Amino acid sequence: MKITQLMMAIALATVPVMSAFIEKAVAQQEAVVQEELAPIRPQGNGYSQPGSPSVFVQFDLFDALSNGNPILDLEQKNDKLGVFFGAIENYNIGTGRLLVDEKEEVVRDTSGFAQFEIPFTSQNTLFDVGNLRAELIPSSKDSEYKGSEVVEYTIFGSGKDGTIYQKNQRTLPCCNFDTKRAVNDLEYILQENLLDGAIATFQNPIIPNRFIGGRLYRTGIVTRNIPEPNTTIGLFTLSVMSAGFLLKRKMK
Repeated sequence: MKITQLMMAIALATVPVMSAFIEKAVAQQEAVVQEELAPIRPQGNGYSQPGSPSVFVQFDLFDALSNGNPILDLEQKNDKLGVFFGAIENYNIGTGRLLVDEKEEVVRDTSGFAQFEIPFTSQNTLFDVGNLRAELIPSSKDSEYKGSEVVEYTIFGSGKDGTIYQKNQRTLPCCNFDTKRAVNDLEYILQENLLDGAIATFQNPIIPNRFIGGRLYRTGIVTRNIPEPNTTIGLFTLSVMSAGFLLKRKMK
């Protein structure tokens, strides 16, 4: 009992003396933590799908998982098909309205993000994490793309049935994009913002209203926030326990 009381007294007495050491150790540890956490805070694009200025769907696109690992193409050997599990997050249906000018064109800010006249309000989250498929489709000469290559981006769920929620098509030659990377490289798809302007060609019947023919718009940057561990308590506890252990050994 006396040893335990003495250990507690020493622990309390050493707080002022150890504070400078602990602060320095904490600062060093926090720097390490910041360096380690930096790669696992991936940014993504937030997209809105209107059928007119009215927005019915919003979702986020990421090229990395929450642990920082890149999302790789499951069809790497197929240069006409790309499948990316976990690329789509927070697929919400709701209501909102984009801001348009007198020519009925969507207004964008200096960063190129589409602006809202009425902020989007989510009514239902259809899934938290879903998938993206990119497929190269040679269009016919009779189509509106006049024989140009088209990439179709399909959003589908993670269930066994792989429910398709929407499809959007984007022509590539007009914008000088790398066709192969537009299909097989999710980082390229995200950085080049290839979904922005892609035209909706399919809508799941469970989604209210219709946006067939509407264009996708990027409406912001989204970032995952990962809480940092509190290192101060751990360092102090370790210091006190070490001091007590050494004292106990000397008094035996």
